[in-house]
Amino acid sequence: TVLLIQYVELLNDYWVIVVSITQSSFDQSWGWWKILLSVFATLAEMERDLIRERTMEWKRKKAKMWYYVWGWKPPFWYSFHTTSLWNKLKVDEDEKRVVNKIFELYVNEKKSLGEVVKILERDGELTRDDKILALWEQKSKKIVSGRWHWTVVRRMLKDERYIWKYYYWKTRKELNKKTKKIETVQSPKEHMIELSCEPILNDFSLFEKAEELLEETYPEYKIVNNL
Repeated sequence: TVLLIQYVELLNDYWVIVVSITQSSFDQSWGWWKILLSVFATLAEMERDLIRERTMEWKRKKAKMWYYVWGWKPPFWYSFHTTSLWNKLKVDEDEKRVVNKIFELYVNEKKSLGEVVKILERDGELTRDDKILALWEQKSKKIVSGRWHWTVVRRMLKDERYIWKYYYWKTRKELNKKTKKIETVQSPKEHMIELSCEPILNDFSLFEKAEELLEETYPEYKIVNNL
């Protein structure tokens, strides 16, 4: 509302008069035009907030019912139920096996992230993108190998969704006062919505041990829950 009035006053400084096509009652020749403009802006802002809140409430409700409302691509180890009206998640057993394999190699067999990547590539384990590529190349019978990277493995090792928990509303849009641009920032932990999901790891203790090893090896990277 404040910015809108400032913009109109700036235009007035350059001899530009603002008129409303839909609101004939708005006339800058009247002294109380600022009050009327403030009312219009306040109502528009209130309607925007109501729409946003209804949308977020719908997404929260769907997420708690195991419907995927984040986008078209499910996270690694999940796939979609093809018979669902909405995108409902289900565990991908093959990818679940890969996740457990990564934790076993890193924690129990004391493999480094680079060594884990080499083993995954050696065993022909496919990344999500490579699995999609393999479907296209089935007819030509080409061999598709996984293109893993140690940063991907590290991110998987600190993902709390593997032990029954995940968070909704992890990020939000915010105006950067210095750059004057809208940026995506991390939400405070107390603002996140914690939801339950089907666990992926067969042994939950592997996750805690992986956290400890990562903190020792990469102290500059703080382990944050599913962020």
